[in-house]
Amino acid sequence: MPAAEVKVVRTDIRKKGERIGYVPGAGDDVPESLQQIGYSVKMLSGGDITEKNLAQFSAVVLGIRAYNTDDRISTWLPELFAYVKSGGVAIAQYNTTADLKTKELAPYPLEISRDRVTDENAEVRILAP
Repeated sequence: MPAAEVKVVRTDIRKKGERIGYVPGAGDDVPESLQQIGYSVKMLSGGDITEKNLAQFSAVVLGIRAYNTDDRISTWLPELFAYVKSGGVAIAQYNTTADLKTKELAPYPLEISRDRVTDENAEVRILAP
């Protein structure tokens, strides 16, 4: 067998906030990683996702491929968008364009393309507010 290698990089993490709401996707270890950093992580399901309930969180994270795997996403997404429009922070992780369970991807117009960003330092320009 070939030797296995991994590059380990030390980085300073500046933690902001305390509580994270997490909507599971296709399965990942992100909630555990957030807990290791020191966040209190609450796993959320459809009934938990109301604008009022989400206000207790520093941020809400949507798990990997949540837009592809949660059949009920269109029922609770308007509540998440209301939370964001009220100043809340939501982070959606990786999703694919195949088998999306909703056409509404963000509180503002947004399209996912198959294009890839190859320059991690490329300038990001917001085209419309």
